[in-house]
Amino acid sequence: AVTNLMRFALLFALQLLVCELAALQHAAALHHPPFLGSRASPACMLSSAEVIDLCVKVDTFAEQPFWVLLIAAPHSELTRKVMGPLGPIVGLSLIHLAIVLIAATSPGGTEPIRIFADVFDPTQSQLDGMQRLFEVRDFVAEEWPHVLIWDLLAGRAIWQDSLARSVNAGPALL
Repeated sequence: AVTNLMRFALLFALQLLVCELAALQHAAALHHPPFLGSRASPACMLSSAEVIDLCVKVDTFAEQPFWVLLIAAPHSELTRKVMGPLGPIVGLSLIHLAIVLIAATSPGGTEPIRIFADVFDPTQSQLDGMQRLFEVRDFVAEEWPHVLIWDLLAGRAIWQDSLARSVNAGPALL
């Protein structure tokens, strides 16, 4: 049952990505139709914002099957094989790194650094600084996967500890 659930979750995530790419390609083709004899860029070229959106979507949905394994089948061999190594965390983190690099090299990409200076200035309002940070779209695009991946890393550590202690980690992981 768990294997079927994992297959379903992975197929769902893959289908979601394929549909998203197809929609982006269709939209690009509508906005940039090729002209006869021209060397127009192909419709599959995505803007930085579209790549960031896609990476956030991947980091949001790709980790859900890992949570299913940790919670629904903590003692299964599949869970041990998949979540024992750091592979899932590293893979999601590389996508997160792509978001950070693309956002930081986009126009205005270093603005959050200046805002962070205010957040860590004791003479300034930290809440006002954080509110300003969350008004920067690319910062939110970086922060959301950061939180999700960190939670998965913590969940993995809780799962490993529960195995070592022979206790049920389900309530702690929910």
